[in-house]
Amino acid sequence: MNKFARYLAVLAATGLLAAACGGGATTASPTPAARSAAPATAPAAPAAPAKTYTLTQGFVTGLNHLPDELAPQYGSQFGLEIKTVYFNNVPDTVTAMGRGDIDLMINTPSTVLSGLDRGLELVLIAGGYYRSTQIITSAKLGVNEGDWAKLKSAVDGGVSAGKKLRLGAAASLSANWVECFYSMKQHGIDVTASFTVVNIPAFSEQPGAMQRGDVDLLCSPEPFGTLALASGGKFFAFPFDTPAGETLGGLVVTKAALANADKKEAIKRYIQSYDFAVKKVNSDKPFAVQTAMKIMKSNDQDLATKALANTKFFTGFNLKEVQALAKMHFEQGQTNKDWSLDPKVWADDQFVKDLK
Repeated sequence: MNKFARYLAVLAATGLLAAACGGGATTASPTPAARSAAPATAPAAPAAPAKTYTLTQGFVTGLNHLPDELAPQYGSQFGLEIKTVYFNNVPDTVTAMGRGDIDLMINTPSTVLSGLDRGLELVLIAGGYYRSTQIITSAKLGVNEGDWAKLKSAVDGGVSAGKKLRLGAAASLSANWVECFYSMKQHGIDVTASFTVVNIPAFSEQPGAMQRGDVDLLCSPEPFGTLALASGGKFFAFPFDTPAGETLGGLVVTKAALANADKKEAIKRYIQSYDFAVKKVNSDKPFAVQTAMKIMKSNDQDLATKALANTKFFTGFNLKEVQALAKMHFEQGQTNKDWSLDPKVWADDQFVKDLK
């Protein structure tokens, strides 16, 4: 069994391969943003406030969630007890938010837009993580990194021959997908007309699709992008040359939570805890790699290092980039309204601005 197969087996055993595949939640007690949080040295712990609040966070296990995993360790320093609910997919996370089972979720701005379209009053309050997504090609295509002319030639050749190339992605209201879609569009490739799009909503299944030859290209986030490379794929490009920049993550709450004084205070302290974790990760790379290995349930330091190198952590967000993402979704027909025209309804970075 090769390294890739062994790692997939570990992921399957631990549940990471179930991410975005369906099923419910299990509880447990484990372009830069507008305000960057990446100091040269690790932060000093503050004096804990007298009163302690409680907040429940929820997310799908993955490499993007290093700060989320660490935040509960630092919460007490800010007078906060953080509880965690792990989910197997994004829809279940959003449903839990709507029911009030969790106070805050870590997903993407796209998740906020999807919720708004369903009548959920969600609010983006921080960014969290950036980059992560890769465009990966099959080695059989013979396309070198960044050679858009060669890729377009291969794509056009497939169309002319009546055998379109197969592009694998979570082709729905996904930040990963919209960034890849528009990056290709900017380079003269019409995704809808030029590819056979293979919808693989479970990111964990994407490396296997590349390994089996089910797809010719992938649009995939970490750690699955790096796993796809390990399975024979070739790195082609990061899809961050669109107006949305490197935007990917989002810390999300509800308007109802913001209207509740105790919940709002707990959220404020959560952002402080989260930012503390971000600073720790950004200032201590060995610590970040070791934490990544724990999340990935892997002893492969090289694999974790490569996957982590493609991900950035910042607490804030760039409003113009988030608006651009919203506009892209609307232009693709994935939202009923162009939410980019009314960002004050669903984006509020005041908690980030209040960080000291």
